[in-house]
Amino acid sequence: MSISLFDISGYADKLEKGSLILTPNRRIRAKMLQSFAQRKSASASAWNTPNVHSLEGWVQSQFEEAVYQSLESEQPSTTLSADQEISIWEQVIAATQAQSGILSPRAAAEQAAKAYKTMCLWQEEVDPQTFKDTEATEAFAGWVQNFESVCHLLNVLPTAKVPSVLLESYEQGVLSPVEEITLVGFDDIPPVYEAIFALAGKTQTREEVRPVPEGKASLVAARDERDEIRLAAMWAQSIVSQEQKTVGIIVPDLGQRRDEVHRVFSEVLDPHHLRVDVNDYAPVFNISAGQPLFTQPLVAAAMDVLALNRQDIDADIIKRVMLSPLLGGGVHESKQRARVWRKLSEARARKLKRSEWLRELDDCEGLQKGLVAALHAIPEPDSVKLPSEWAKDIGDQLEAIGWPGDIGLNSIEYQVVRAFHRVLHELAGNDAVLESIPMSKAISVLGRLVRTTPFQPETKDSPVQILGALEGAGLNFDYVWVMGMRDDRWPASPTPTPFIPVMLQRARNMPNASPERELQFARSLTDRYSQAGYQVIFSYPQSDRDNELSPSSLVARHPQVDRTAVIEGYTSNGDFWSSGTGGKLVTEMETNAPPQLPNMKGGVGLFKDYALCPFRGFSKHRLGIKPLEEPEEGISHSIRGQLSHGMMYFFWKELKDQKTLLELMERPDDLQELLERTAEHAVENYERADLLSSAVKRLERRRLCLMALNWLNIDAKRAPFSVVEMEEATDVDVHGVTVTIKRDRVDLVDGGGEVVIDYKENAPSLSGWNPDTLYEPQVPIGALTRKSGNPVTGVALGALNRDKASLFGYVSHSGDENALRTVTPQDMDDMKEGWNESLKEISGKILAGSVAIDPVDQNKACNTCELKAFCRNGLKSSIAA
Repeated sequence: MSISLFDISGYADKLEKGSLILTPNRRIRAKMLQSFAQRKSASASAWNTPNVHSLEGWVQSQFEEAVYQSLESEQPSTTLSADQEISIWEQVIAATQAQSGILSPRAAAEQAAKAYKTMCLWQEEVDPQTFKDTEATEAFAGWVQNFESVCHLLNVLPTAKVPSVLLESYEQGVLSPVEEITLVGFDDIPPVYEAIFALAGKTQTREEVRPVPEGKASLVAARDERDEIRLAAMWAQSIVSQEQKTVGIIVPDLGQRRDEVHRVFSEVLDPHHLRVDVNDYAPVFNISAGQPLFTQPLVAAAMDVLALNRQDIDADIIKRVMLSPLLGGGVHESKQRARVWRKLSEARARKLKRSEWLRELDDCEGLQKGLVAALHAIPEPDSVKLPSEWAKDIGDQLEAIGWPGDIGLNSIEYQVVRAFHRVLHELAGNDAVLESIPMSKAISVLGRLVRTTPFQPETKDSPVQILGALEGAGLNFDYVWVMGMRDDRWPASPTPTPFIPVMLQRARNMPNASPERELQFARSLTDRYSQAGYQVIFSYPQSDRDNELSPSSLVARHPQVDRTAVIEGYTSNGDFWSSGTGGKLVTEMETNAPPQLPNMKGGVGLFKDYALCPFRGFSKHRLGIKPLEEPEEGISHSIRGQLSHGMMYFFWKELKDQKTLLELMERPDDLQELLERTAEHAVENYERADLLSSAVKRLERRRLCLMALNWLNIDAKRAPFSVVEMEEATDVDVHGVTVTIKRDRVDLVDGGGEVVIDYKENAPSLSGWNPDTLYEPQVPIGALTRKSGNPVTGVALGALNRDKASLFGYVSHSGDENALRTVTPQDMDDMKEGWNESLKEISGKILAGSVAIDPVDQNKACNTCELKAFCRNGLKSSIAA
């Protein structure tokens, strides 16, 4: 369906005659041409393209014509790109950084370039004498002199100066005026363009965008900003699901809220947004705000490849390269690469040596060959070259590794690749600005370019258009919704640039200079919005966290409509998706898989995962889904925990009882010697000790000594005991499920009772022992399956912490009151009976093959779950909306 958003009835004759028509932006131009083509196609098969141009496009074409007509002029003919211009500003500012006190030359360069453009558009000279208001304006005046000197030295023209050169060309007769210029949809024309138009056309005609006749405007209050977006999406869906009408959604701060707006409208409007098998289709909505090119997976993959030119590579980059389908062989070799990465990730290292990584790739022949070829494409990454030479090398390297992959590209991916090549071409154009640079600088510039270059794919027309404040001001729709009409943001507060004297900005009525100008600007846009459709809805959020909000005074006059009334025609997602996919959406939920065999074996983690959530337990222990290890800074919590367990094991293996401990504590030097010897034994006997550097081993030995000493002070105050079991793997039966349990430690206290202790790294909580919501089964299973003949009269969790050791739990014997909570023998028996019933219920779920998504607690089970992408429990609410 081709959608026309521009009424050309008043411009038909001019379009036919080829009169020059200028629009403030490319979007209005495109819609005007589209409307003209729709009209002509009804009666003709071919026609001349109308002489319609956006202001930016027309100025550039006229400048190029002026250059061609005056080839012998000394005026520079080469213009700078936006990034090149800011790079020169950055160099100029960095040279005076010490005097000016600028902390971020790049950020200051961007503001300076913007201020310089404003001065050029308003035909103002930067006079050092009049720019002494503040330190910022004075510094800016100096920067301008240096910037223009550099441009003169390079014989290049700043883009901001192009309109001034064009004006001069008309003044000198280099360019001839046309009979008529028609300006359509302009709200605010800078003085330099006013002067150009006066000379470029013998006559000028200014046309307003034709309003929609008999339009009605109303006001809606949303609960908050999120509710405002969802209301607009539901309203738009209620319209497009019933009739073929055009809908405009105007979001003044779309650039900042683009991701949230896109997500909500996708959930509500787009039946395909979760499908991976649909590559090319007409989306239900178009959003005008582009995303940085870097957000596209193809570009991110290319930048990851370039990061491989270092000797030490971040593990996250290696992971993405190995698992990416966008590099050569990434699809058919995916299983081998995933297996190798799992092996590499077990080290949990933040960085890997490139040479060591390459040696591990013998099972990934395609990736290994691609990497070797890619590295050969740039054999000397530390050398110095021109940006154009680096751009060619980068292209060769990406080609060598098989980017953008072996799978066919869809339309949007093809556009991404073309956009990336354009950015590479822009990098190559920096020879004059940057001269010879190392590869690290070239990649840094390229990275900045892909992060600042917006990408907006060309897609088929859609009935719903989501636009920014200026983009939506020149188009007409059947229905319009304008968000963000809150009194504290519309009109916006003035934000004058610090680099131009404020009095000058206000005197010349420059952008963002004063409240009066912002009010005038907002009023003009609001008036256009209110006439842009047959039905126009202005909305505002009633609250912003703790603050109550009111509607802008510019829209408060419109009649207010209840929020529920505007979405009466909204269709639930299930029905709307059915119409979009051509079939009925059916939800099936099976809570049990085939029963598990009775001889199932596993660790206590089997019971813990099923207790937290049956789906989690089934996924990890029946399906074998294991998350990849994530790199950590320094030594991981897992390794630290294993070393702490080893320390306690070797220490008590030698001491055996509290009596020996107390005697040893009377001899501090001997105690310290034993602690150091035990710590070294624990570190060197760790199964992956080869992964630890000598410095890490030294630090860990010190930590283990401090941790153990803190813990021993607790053991010294307890009832007399001897250690009768440590870290022994034992198979036990828990209601038909065989598990292997390792009790960290079992103490036999005087009087014959036993205390089962489980070590933790941090301060433990006993909430996981609640029989009604049991999710910490290590100690309960250890206590219930203990068959020594001695009763279990104590259960405890101990925190092995260097700074503060602690012990929590319950005992029914005397003597441990200082360390553990005392309960009666009957209370201890009741607690164990409650545990037994809970374990019986959990084992029933295991044997029945339960796969229900039924977390015991959202915080405990879901927030730290590694299977969120598989479970997708968090999507249920949005899909049901």
